[in-house]
Amino acid sequence: MLDGIASKNRIILNSSSYDLSKAQNYGKKDVSPYYYWEESGDEYNLVIHDVDGLVIESRDTNPYRCNIQADPGCSHVIRFEDCNDIELEGLTLSHEDKSSIFSSIVTLKSCTKADITKCRLYGGSVVGIVIDECERTNIDFCYIKNCTQNALS
Repeated sequence: MLDGIASKNRIILNSSSYDLSKAQNYGKKDVSPYYYWEESGDEYNLVIHDVDGLVIESRDTNPYRCNIQADPGCSHVIRFEDCNDIELEGLTLSHEDKSSIFSSIVTLKSCTKADITKCRLYGGSVVGIVIDECERTNIDFCYIKNCTQNALS
């Protein structure tokens, strides 16, 4: 999955569970011009940045069959920064946050045109989706549960 992170690219995931902490380059620095691992205590958060036209979607129409998950100590599953025209579709994104820090499942920061469609987001996060300084963000037909404060912030 991570090898496909780039501008003008479509990543189609099979029905499976993708544990980000088991990625070959988990926690390593300078692995890609489009993503990095941000240290969060003993864990690392995936930060995708500066991509234009990235789609991550499930091959299966049932979002319960394609799960992207992060370790419990992470403050989010995926964070997008300074991205344009990104889409997440038909995915489950999850983690059980055990930390005391502010956490989210998906964070969008300084992004333009982001679409999250037919996704299932759950875990012990404070917020399901954080939208910070973004334009043209659409969240359609998503199921967000088990967030301790809000679905959206």
